[in-house]
Amino acid sequence: MEFTEIAIAGGGLAGLTAAIELRCMGRDVTVFEKHPYPRHKVCGEYLSAEVLPYLESVGVDISDAPRITRLRLQSERGRPVFADLPLGGLGISRYALDHRLCEAASGLGVRLRFETIREINPGETGSSLRTDAGNYRAGRILATWGKRSNLDRQQDRPFFARKSQWMAIKNHYQADYPSDQVGLYTFRGGYGGLSVTETGALNFCFLIRQKRFAYYNSPETCAKEIIAAHPGLREALGEAKPLFSRPLAISQISFDAKKRHRNQVLFAGDAAQLIHPLTGNGMAMAILGGRMLARQLGQQAGVPGPGNGVANEDYSGKWDTAFRGRLLSGRALQWLLTRSRMTDVLVRMAGSFPGLLPLIVSKTHGPPVHP
Repeated sequence: MEFTEIAIAGGGLAGLTAAIELRCMGRDVTVFEKHPYPRHKVCGEYLSAEVLPYLESVGVDISDAPRITRLRLQSERGRPVFADLPLGGLGISRYALDHRLCEAASGLGVRLRFETIREINPGETGSSLRTDAGNYRAGRILATWGKRSNLDRQQDRPFFARKSQWMAIKNHYQADYPSDQVGLYTFRGGYGGLSVTETGALNFCFLIRQKRFAYYNSPETCAKEIIAAHPGLREALGEAKPLFSRPLAISQISFDAKKRHRNQVLFAGDAAQLIHPLTGNGMAMAILGGRMLARQLGQQAGVPGPGNGVANEDYSGKWDTAFRGRLLSGRALQWLLTRSRMTDVLVRMAGSFPGLLPLIVSKTHGPPVHP
């Protein structure tokens, strides 16, 4: 049975960042991921510039990603309002960013196993996992498997048993849209974002309540109807050509509280906690969370023991200190954006007080992170 010092379950932004960090410390790391790279994922694809110095330091080049410096906010019934973004961000697809992180990890000697994990068995003196291709032993298992996985159910995580009211839909379009702008558009039952990616494609990703989605018979119809009903989206996408044969969609998106460790397993990225999409900055949080997890683990012995319970609590405390404020701000902003009257009030206030929107956005972002 193959042994790895550290097994990372999930090869998204958090998992690949953790793998890079740990490998730079000289640790033996294997990442398990279901599907080979590159591939598209449902994501807003706006990355806060706070992580740019860090990505450059580990050799991940995203210089082709458009620099975003302003925000457009528009409700279904109102005129748009614009605001400068002091720190700003970049428009980059998960297709590109995940693949580049994967290449960086592989170049450092991280092993990549494109296998589906069926079961994990963590323990104080070592762990094991079973995939669709074989069995492995590991000194430690890190969970970075994303928003929702059958492994959450296997680990008896409470949020998995509760139904969620949210789902998300995404497509790329060939359209003319300012590359330096991220757009946030609210509509009845949800809200969505527009931003240009590194290929010039325009990403439209939106969150919608499942009860509202039930009025449509498919993600395609849902997207078309929402675009047609919103003046801002209609202007940007009314004549645009979809670039995917069909939209990507995911359901059961849970924003419930999650513990950062359970049964000797440490969680990062969306597996640790999901920030409300498009109101926060989940891509940067995943990268920073993976970095934090790796550095925490780097302070521990290679093989877990009873004393690691204290270290696990220490990691949870650091995670909460770093991200709790962002999560609360994202939750509050989503509450506003999903109530049309409140959104209209926010838009009017933002028009009268130009500093309001940059202040709100700053609460979901952090300062630049250096190596």
